[in-house]
Amino acid sequence: MIPIFIFIYVLSIWLEVVAIAIWFVAVIMGKTGPGLTEAMRFPMSYTARGTAYKCLLTDKYPPVSETEPLPHLSQPAG
Repeated sequence: MIPIFIFIYVLSIWLEVVAIAIWFVAVIMGKTGPGLTEAMRFPMSYTARGTAYKCLLTDKYPPVSETEPLPHLSQPAG
Protein backbone atom coordinates (compact mmCIF):
# COMPACT_ATOMS: atom_id res chain seq x y z
CA MET A 1 0.00 0.00 0.00
CA ILE A 2 2.89 2.39 0.73
CA PRO A 3 4.30 2.19 -2.86
CA ILE A 4 0.88 3.23 -4.19
CA PHE A 5 0.88 6.32 -1.94
CA ILE A 6 4.38 7.30 -3.07
CA PHE A 7 3.61 6.73 -6.76
CA ILE A 8 0.33 8.67 -6.56
CA TYR A 9 2.17 11.54 -4.84
CA VAL A 10 4.78 11.67 -7.61
CA LEU A 11 2.04 11.50 -10.25
CA SER A 12 0.15 14.33 -8.57
CA ILE A 13 3.22 16.54 -8.84
CA TRP A 14 3.47 15.60 -12.53
CA LEU A 15 -0.21 16.42 -13.04
CA GLU A 16 0.20 19.86 -11.45
CA VAL A 17 3.18 20.71 -13.66
CA VAL A 18 1.44 19.55 -16.83
CA ALA A 19 -1.79 21.35 -15.87
CA ILE A 20 0.12 24.62 -15.48
CA ALA A 21 1.84 24.03 -18.84
CA ILE A 22 -1.52 23.32 -20.49
CA TRP A 23 -2.93 26.52 -19.01
CA PHE A 24 -0.06 28.63 -20.38
CA VAL A 25 -0.33 27.00 -23.80
CA ALA A 26 -4.10 27.59 -23.84
CA VAL A 27 -3.70 31.23 -22.86
CA ILE A 28 -0.98 31.96 -25.40
CA MET A 29 -2.11 29.85 -28.36
CA GLY A 30 -5.84 29.67 -27.73
CA LYS A 31 -5.97 25.86 -27.81
CA THR A 32 -4.21 22.89 -26.29
CA GLY A 33 -2.32 20.28 -28.22
CA PRO A 34 -2.95 16.56 -27.94
CA GLY A 35 0.53 15.90 -26.54
CA LEU A 36 0.01 17.69 -23.24
CA THR A 37 -3.45 16.31 -22.69
CA GLU A 38 -2.16 12.82 -23.49
CA ALA A 39 0.55 13.36 -20.87
CA MET A 40 -2.20 13.58 -18.25
CA ARG A 41 -4.05 10.40 -19.29
CA PHE A 42 -1.92 7.77 -17.52
CA PRO A 43 -1.37 9.70 -14.25
CA MET A 44 -5.11 10.38 -13.92
CA SER A 45 -5.96 6.77 -14.73
CA TYR A 46 -3.47 5.38 -12.23
CA THR A 47 -4.58 7.83 -9.55
CA ALA A 48 -8.18 6.67 -9.98
CA ARG A 49 -7.16 3.00 -9.86
CA GLY A 50 -4.83 3.50 -6.90
CA THR A 51 -7.43 5.46 -4.95
CA ALA A 52 -10.04 2.78 -5.63
CA TYR A 53 -7.61 0.15 -4.31
CA LYS A 54 -6.72 2.33 -1.32
CA CYS A 55 -10.37 2.87 -0.39
CA LEU A 56 -11.07 -0.87 -0.70
CA LEU A 57 -13.41 -0.40 -3.65
CA THR A 58 -11.51 -3.08 -5.55
CA ASP A 59 -9.14 -5.85 -4.55
CA LYS A 60 -7.15 -5.71 -7.80
CA TYR A 61 -3.74 -4.09 -7.39
CA PRO A 62 -3.43 -1.21 -9.90
CA PRO A 63 -1.12 -2.09 -12.80
CA VAL A 64 1.59 0.33 -13.85
CA SER A 65 1.32 -0.53 -17.54
CA GLU A 66 -0.97 1.34 -19.90
CA THR A 67 -1.70 -1.78 -21.95
CA GLU A 68 -4.45 -3.08 -19.69
CA PRO A 69 -7.78 -1.59 -20.80
CA LEU A 70 -9.92 0.42 -18.44
CA PRO A 71 -13.26 -1.16 -17.57
CA HIS A 72 -16.29 0.72 -18.84
CA LEU A 73 -19.06 1.67 -16.47
CA SER A 74 -21.69 0.13 -18.72
CA GLN A 75 -20.09 -3.33 -18.55
CA PRO A 76 -21.06 -5.61 -15.67
CA ALA A 77 -18.24 -6.48 -13.29
CA GLY A 78 -16.93 -9.99 -13.45
